[in-house]
Amino acid sequence: MPVLLPPRHHNEKLEQIITNHKNDTELDLRSKNLTNKDAEIIAYYALGNNKTLSTLDLGHNKIGGQGMKHLSDALLLNTTITTLSLAHNKIATQGTKHLSGMLRSNVTLTTLDLCSNDIGPQAMKYLIDALKLNRTLTSLNLSENQIGIQGVQYITDLLRLNTTLTKLQLDINHVGNEGAQCLSDALRSNKTLIILILSRNDIEVQGAQYLSIALQSNTTLTELDLYGNKIGKEGAKHLSGVLRLNKTLTTLNLSRTQIENEGVHHLSNALQSNTTLLNLNLSENEIGQDGAKYLSDALRLNKTLTTINLSWNQIGNVGAQYLSDALRVNKTITSLSLYLNSISDAGVKYLSDALQSNMTLTKLNLGANNENGRQGHEYLEELTNKNTNISVNLWYGIVCMQ
Repeated sequence: MPVLLPPRHHNEKLEQIITNHKNDTELDLRSKNLTNKDAEIIAYYALGNNKTLSTLDLGHNKIGGQGMKHLSDALLLNTTITTLSLAHNKIATQGTKHLSGMLRSNVTLTTLDLCSNDIGPQAMKYLIDALKLNRTLTSLNLSENQIGIQGVQYITDLLRLNTTLTKLQLDINHVGNEGAQCLSDALRSNKTLIILILSRNDIEVQGAQYLSIALQSNTTLTELDLYGNKIGKEGAKHLSGVLRLNKTLTTLNLSRTQIENEGVHHLSNALQSNTTLLNLNLSENEIGQDGAKYLSDALRLNKTLTTINLSWNQIGNVGAQYLSDALRVNKTITSLSLYLNSISDAGVKYLSDALQSNMTLTKLNLGANNENGRQGHEYLEELTNKNTNISVNLWYGIVCMQ
């Protein structure tokens, strides 16, 4: 075990912050321009001589390999830290190597954020080898680290063996279709992962197909985030097949995935019989009034969906009318976002009339629909006077009625 020595470098401002929070369970040191020398101070005072601290946030600093060595040595001795964020630092390969050595024997850390640290594929191997032995980490963020397909393959090996990790974030890592295939193979046997975030990873139709096949047999994953991947209408078709069979997925983010009206048609058909999905994000998908019609047909039959995000689409007044008709009979939707959808006073009138008798919907976002005029405001005022359960956001928060 390492021996912590008093730091050779001093930073009076940092030391005072640590002293002021010596009895706290959380310490936020984000964006303090901290360096490797400052990490030595943190290691000694915040980790080595503090018995109450459980959460340490060091995000957006300049901590590199040597700083990570100081922190890792302290974490080998520390028995209270459960959450550590090192997001947006410079730990790179050397720092990851030190961190990995600590993770082999640390038994308290449960949440680790390494987003944007220039880790790369080689450093990933050090990390994954350590995590194969670790039995406590449950949440890991590796977003924006350029791990590529080789890094994904290391992660796949981990997922086949690991029995503790429940949340994995891999945003912006060039996973691609090949990486999606590797992850899908692991998901068939993994029994613990609950949340998988793969946003902006160059995953296309084929990648969506691989993931869909895995989800047909996976019984633990509850949340899948594919934001910003170009899966298109055919990718949505593959995922629709999953929604007919899968009994565990509760949250699906397909924002900005180019699914358009046809993709919504596939999803809506599946939603008519799906009994588990609670949250669906379809924002930024060029969905028009036809897509709104497909969704409204699904909402008449679906009994479980509670949240739908349709922001940044092209629903328009006709689409708003379709959705309004569905909301007259739907008894489960609690939150609906129609932000930036070219809805004018006429569309607001449809929604307002329908929601006067709907006691389930509590949040309606109509922000940034520039066509709304004074009449639209009056419709919503009438609505919130009659239905006190609902909160309405209209135009960048100008109107928020409860």
